[in-house]
Amino acid sequence: TSVDGSGYLTLLKKFHSFIIICSYSVQRHPLYWKENTGRRSENMNILFFLTPKSDVAYISEDDTLRQALEKMEHHKHSAVPIVSRTGRYVGTLTEGDLLWGIKNQFNLDLKGAERIPVTAIRRRCDNRPVKADADMEDLIGKALNQNFVPVLDDQKCFIGIITRKDIIKYFYQKCETVKEQAKSCLDKGEKEHKKTDLSEVVKLRSQERALV
Repeated sequence: TSVDGSGYLTLLKKFHSFIIICSYSVQRHPLYWKENTGRRSENMNILFFLTPKSDVAYISEDDTLRQALEKMEHHKHSAVPIVSRTGRYVGTLTEGDLLWGIKNQFNLDLKGAERIPVTAIRRRCDNRPVKADADMEDLIGKALNQNFVPVLDDQKCFIGIITRKDIIKYFYQKCETVKEQAKSCLDKGEKEHKKTDLSEVVKLRSQERALV
């Protein structure tokens, strides 16, 4: 079943809210504090999700239309980031941009595509980037209509991407972890309760013997 951008965002926000609520509930449990004394929670760093630039199939602003077509075909990507000579993020080139560009802007064959720079192709829209120190809310917001989010450093240089797939995968795994923690606390709570009941029985029987 296909899900549009708003559907993905709703799903991500629900995951996010669910994890916060469950984590809060689990961490308030006495057994959790007993076993995690001294541990300090840390804010999530978005770089945890980063696919570094060296592993990203991006294209240079100096590449030609043909090179862009071949790279996207080779990696089976429907959209790729464009990076300048100085490493800056220029924008995002999609299959649609290429198709409409070939149809409306250029009347050419594959040989002619070697003479057209990718920057000459009009782009419908660019994937909005985030800074490396952005928070999770900003990252999720950018993932609304993008299958990947470009990440920039303090100099606005492209350092990699974060895919929507990795975000969803993380939240799913986090949900499973929280569920396991909650189950563990409940199971241990029941055991502690049984131990308390048993100790009370032993205590009462001892008192009965003393009276006899």
